[in-house]
Amino acid sequence: MITLEEMRRRLGDKGSRGSKIRCHLLTSGSRDDVAQRLSALLPDVGGAVTADGVWMPDGFESVEEAQLDKHTGFLGEDSSAALRKWWLASKRQATTPNWDIVATFGLGDPSTRGLLLVEAKAHKGELSEDSKARPSGTAGSEANHEKIAQAIQEASEALSAVVPGFRLQRDKHYQISNRFAWAWKIAKLGTPVVLVYLGFLNAREMDTDSRSLLTDVQDWEETMREHCRGIIPHSAWNCRLGIGSAWVYPTMVVRQVDLPTA
Repeated sequence: MITLEEMRRRLGDKGSRGSKIRCHLLTSGSRDDVAQRLSALLPDVGGAVTADGVWMPDGFESVEEAQLDKHTGFLGEDSSAALRKWWLASKRQATTPNWDIVATFGLGDPSTRGLLLVEAKAHKGELSEDSKARPSGTAGSEANHEKIAQAIQEASEALSAVVPGFRLQRDKHYQISNRFAWAWKIAKLGTPVVLVYLGFLNAREMDTDSRSLLTDVQDWEETMREHCRGIIPHSAWNCRLGIGSAWVYPTMVVRQVDLPTA
């Protein structure tokens, strides 16, 4: 069993508090135990994460976060390349969204599997309304900035055709906008997606106002709905949004994950 001291050494000071360390704790242990914990994050979609599935992070073995255009074990080379082409005009010095937890899950039919995407928060201040950072001034970064705006707009219009009211944007609420945009595109490529906004409760080690901590599921849901007002329609949560041959299921979940004391 890894010690708290070793966890801190691997994650650094910032990563040893809040949502980062809790994501690693959720994915730490035997494969059967981890699969069970991750399955419990799924709504009733007729699927489950299994011990032979693929997920990141993998406990404390790696502190890297998944980028779905690079880690092809989740979607395969073709879909990963399609995501990269859709999001970026230039691959030089460019990154795509990092995910707190990603896992494959089975859907009964051995030929079909879905993807669990988790965005985790441990306090309300982590929910950002910021725009995407301005490009660095190089031709490649400028082109990527515009390409990302186009990708987000495409996703927003397509999702609004399913549930009216999506207003995903590059220049406001960029983080949640890119999460929904990527979930849509992955489904468009044929893989069902469960998009989980995971709130970790009572992360008291955070150096923040106690009023910013998440206390229960109602608090988290109210916080999220207020955060995404005007960006994500309330009716889009907790339902299956049909996207071509696949779907996206956005949901909000809470977990109490206590840090080890020593």
